[in-house]
Amino acid sequence: MDALKLKRHAELLEAEIQANLNKSKDVEFLSQYQPLIDALADAKAGQIMEPRELGDWLSSYWIFESNIQDFRELCHRLAQFENLLRGWELSSDD
Repeated sequence: MDALKLKRHAELLEAEIQANLNKSKDVEFLSQYQPLIDALADAKAGQIMEPRELGDWLSSYWIFESNIQDFRELCHRLAQFENLLRGWELSSDD
């Protein structure tokens, strides 16, 4: 686990969530999703040392049943953070 990369991507994801609050009830719900809140806080504190999952709900509901696709950058940042959290490498670090 690359703690610095996780921290950076946690901050990028948080910024995208904040930038899109009040634009969608799904973004507001995501901003209050406790497993994500915990993972973001732990990543920013450098406390994630092994892979972690955010839960099946995030992968299935958020991607397929919400309006996440309307927020391209948020969707991208969420996918990057979730992949890093799983211990995967990113194909690009943009």
